[in-house]
Amino acid sequence: ITDEIHELCSNIRSKIKENDEQNLTIYFAIAVLNILWNIITGKRLDMNSKKDQDLLKMTQTMFDFLGGAKIFVALAAPFWLRRFNPYFKELKQHFKTMFDMLLKEKAEHLDTYDPNDMRDYMDIYITEMTKVQNENNVDEFLF
Repeated sequence: ITDEIHELCSNIRSKIKENDEQNLTIYFAIAVLNILWNIITGKRLDMNSKKDQDLLKMTQTMFDFLGGAKIFVALAAPFWLRRFNPYFKELKQHFKTMFDMLLKEKAEHLDTYDPNDMRDYMDIYITEMTKVQNENNVDEFLF
């Protein structure tokens, strides 16, 4: 977290020195997303990477969607009308994209998983998932 705060301050200082008028919201968003991503996956996002830039854009779009009126329109329609509701389709696509991204991270973590070395939240999740599968506990649901 401290590293991200230093990076955020450095970015803001450089924009002030350049006397560049920009929306600093993107720097806050990157810092917050990096902190969360590091907790979940143990990785830091690289804003020079197209994949990581796409992740940031997708996350911003999803939060904009969830914070606006679209969410109410998406979920307020009767269930049988949802397939005609463009906002419901958009919400569904956002969640699918995020779910697919997390499944990819899970697959990468499974390749390097060591039960004696918990690197991040994803490793803890895999440990619990494995425990549930080994116990054949049908009452637990983990992806």
